[in-house]
Order: sequence, then C-alpha cells, then structure tokens
Amino acid sequence: MDLIYTLSVLTLIAAAGSDPSYGLPGVSNARKLRFLNTSIGNVCLSFTPENVHRAVADSPWFIRGWTFQEGYVARRRLYFTESGILFVCNTAEEHEELCRHHGPANSILEGTLNSRALKVKNDGLEGIMRLLKQYMKRQLSYENDVLNAILGVLNYHHTRNPSIGTICGLPYQKSVADPDIICVNWAHERPATRRLGYPSWSPFGWIGPVNFSRIEDQFHPSKEDAASFSCHVRDGCADWNHLKTSQYLQITVHIHCLPIVRITRPNWPSGDSESVYTMLAIPYGDTKLNYDDPNFYTDILWDQAQPGHYDSDWVTCAVFHDHRFASHPLMILQDCGTHYERIGIAMSYGTYSMTTIRAAGLKELYSVASDIPTLYLGDGANSYMVRIRRDVEDFTWLQDGSKVIITLG
Repeated sequence: MDLIYTLSVLTLIAAAGSDPSYGLPGVSNARKLRFLNTSIGNVCLSFTPENVHRAVADSPWFIRGWTFQEGYVARRRLYFTESGILFVCNTAEEHEELCRHHGPANSILEGTLNSRALKVKNDGLEGIMRLLKQYMKRQLSYENDVLNAILGVLNYHHTRNPSIGTICGLPYQKSVADPDIICVNWAHERPATRRLGYPSWSPFGWIGPVNFSRIEDQFHPSKEDAASFSCHVRDGCADWNHLKTSQYLQITVHIHCLPIVRITRPNWPSGDSESVYTMLAIPYGDTKLNYDDPNFYTDILWDQAQPGHYDSDWVTCAVFHDHRFASHPLMILQDCGTHYERIGIAMSYGTYSMTTIRAAGLKELYSVASDIPTLYLGDGANSYMVRIRRDVEDFTWLQDGSKVIITLG
C-alpha cells in the first residue's frame, strides 16, 4: 500500500460520516453545517463550522486503524468534511475559508501525517516510536489486522532508512559503528487486553495505547544478543511471511524474584485521606528483604489486569544485560513452561510518571484479606518514607550474579 499512496498524485479522504455511503460533503451531497446569522438589536451573531482540522480529528476516519496509512504515506491529501475541504501536502496546506481558526492546528492531525508534513525533522527511530504510539490508539474491526494495517507505513520508513525497522511491531535500529537498539522499554498507561497471535514483548501483542521511553533509555544489546536478534531479521527488515517463527526472542537477562506489596500512608503522595499503592519491593543491595530495613519500592505498570495466577506474592523480573545499565526497566514475566511472557514493567522511566520511594520501619497489617502484604509506616525513631529520584548506583546489584538465556514469547 505504501507504493500506491506514494505514487498517487492525490489521495481523496472522506473524513465525514460513519460509512462509505455518506458521500463527500460539498460534492455528492450538500454540507449539513452552514453559516447562521442573526441579529439581536444592534448586535449581529454568526455561527461558523468548527475548525476543519478538528473536524478531521473528530471523524471516524481518524480512529480507524486501516486509515492510518492513507494520511501518513500519501504525498498529497484532500480531506472532505462538513466544515470544509482541507488540502495538505508535505510542504504546505490550504483550506476553505469557512471555519473559525485559533492559531496553528496541524498538530491536531498528528498520527495521520508524516514528519515532513508536521515540520518535524526527526524521521528516524524516534519517528517510528512516535507513529506507533499514535497508531496503537486506533481501532480495528479484526484485531489480527494490527500488522497489515500499518505495514505500508513501516515499509515506507524502512525504504528511507534501512537500518531502522520493526519486528512484530517492535522498533529496532542496527548500526555498524554503534551498539544496536531494541525498543523494549515501553509501557501501558492502564492495563490492556492480550492480542493473540503476537508476542507479549511487542506492543502489537496487546490491545491498548502504549508509550515509548526515550532512545537513550532503550535496550542496547550485547553482541551475543544482537546476533540472536539478527536471526529474526532478513536484510534489516522483519520477515513478515514467517511471523510465527519470529514470535520468540532468545535474550540474555538476570532473573530476580521480587515481592509485591501494598503500601498505605495517610495523605501521601496524593490528597486522599488514605492511599494504598501496589508496588514492587527491591532490597537495598543484594540482601534478604526485611521490611524494617531500608528498601526501595517502585510502581508497577501492568500490561494486563494484575494477575492472580501466582502462588505467592512474588513475581519473576528480568533485568536485560545492557552494558550501560543507565535506566533500564525490570520486565515482569509469566512463566509459560516453554517460554516467558511479559505481563508488566517496573522502573520504566521516561514512559509514564512512576514513583520510587525509599522506606524503613514498615509494619505489616495482618488483618487485611489479601495474599499481598499491606504495609504501613511504623512510629519508630528510624521509620521514614521518602520519594526519591532514582540513583543507578543503588540498583547495580541487579546485574550481579549469573546471567541466563531465556526465550521470550
């Protein structure tokens, strides 16, 4: 589809109505929105249709998955709306003088236009992460179409920069001089729904919006992992015809079993009378967890509703073997027997606002009817609970010890 849209002289976009039978406003049928003028004494009042950019953004066309490539790859776009006609190419735009304007409105259409039309210079790996963030907000009638509906856009980018591609929807960048980059540091704002047929480590494996961390916070694999990852890539481009064989990644990690706890403290950090937070407990150094001692506690962003399949309150966490260990997340895994699947992420800074606290002198509420311990701040002299900025040095022990190669599906 990328060739069809890039070679077309003009792409007509019906951004009005809910189905193809609606027609093109102003062409096949009269526009329903018109100017209305009335006078009250010496005052003249006029109603004008909404901004044409907003009309496009509010249309069903804007939320459909399959229409993403129409606006993104096309060189010239002519939108038909009830508010007027909008023409956008990669260097300029024009519209009918029918609607009210409130400054630049091109940003409203982010996700339907490529970076040149949006006057954004970066069209590399950041551009891929940005467009996937927008695409994952779209709706599909058939969820298995998630790859095919955006394949034209991915091919469009790969043709222009062969070192950048995606595999099962996960962006990566291969480099000769610098370390490769695999964009595994992404998260859901709220629990999503598993999409069958796609791996859990890819955004395509889930139904719901995602957000990527910055490039500098993404995974820089070792040479061994990069070589393993290359087995899934043919000439720098994902082998789309063998999707099933591409669902599993073998990757080097450190595995840790860490406890989940609930922490309650009145008026912290929100204004609620008493807030309870589900957090991942991380010992201060490679020591046995004791709630009375200083420990770290960090937010968890679950990919799905908090699972109830665990026999205890402990979860399996993977720390990727990154030679920098700058700010990489703890990926929370589910053991599926033959492989692991991702079900959440912690310490994923740069995706969503995440809280990390350091606390000591915590006590357990034994009366709470839950398998997960609920902790509260004791009144001892050494009891404290403070929100902190993450210091990498406090967590380097997570990469100590033996490394293992796991299969991630």
